[in-house]
Amino acid sequence: GMGTSLSSSIAANWTPWSVLGDATYNREVEYKVLDRYELPDGTYRIRSGNRSLKYFTTWATHTAGFYQRVPVEPGTQVTFSIWVQIYTAENTMMSGGRFVSDLEQPGKYHASVGIDPYGGVPATFGAPPSEQTVWSASITETDTRTTDAEGHAIDDWALLTVSTIARSDHVTVYTRGQPEFPVKHNDSYWDDACLTVQTASATAPEVIAPPTETDETPTEAPAEAE
Repeated sequence: GMGTSLSSSIAANWTPWSVLGDATYNREVEYKVLDRYELPDGTYRIRSGNRSLKYFTTWATHTAGFYQRVPVEPGTQVTFSIWVQIYTAENTMMSGGRFVSDLEQPGKYHASVGIDPYGGVPATFGAPPSEQTVWSASITETDTRTTDAEGHAIDDWALLTVSTIARSDHVTVYTRGQPEFPVKHNDSYWDDACLTVQTASATAPEVIAPPTETDETPTEAPAEAE
């Protein structure tokens, strides 16, 4: 009922979003909830606990992720963080018995997170987050490559974080995956999401409506006229 194909599954309280293109560029992603007891390599693709969330395309790029709308007090500083692991490869490669990214021919997979300070959500599955969304810097597969205790190359976890000021009584937190090239494997794994909220000051602003489609998009909410 969320617009995705029937083969997708997603974690409770999260909603998928995806920009829809053609069969090669911006193809609809597939979402999977991974369970450590069903994986051949155990917790390699799970950072903690028993589950993580994966989305991916094969031989295609995507611009997609998942989001959650959260009630907050206007004027509070909100910080969203989540751990990500990237697996991207033209050729299927293994290291120490685990699949690893092909850094010679990767999809150049960009992962980032965002917050819409007005609490907006995509109008429908296939629409992007609003232009008001504040995004973190992105990382790629080279930022998540490391070695294990035996010296084998592996894909590691990296923490993505973004902060902004809430401009409404809700904010919306987003993940985003954007590979550049349609290689065989364009996968990302996500785990341990966290939203922290700092107490609003005594001069916290009132709820401010987001700009309309015809307005120029400001970097901050417009000041009230005197």
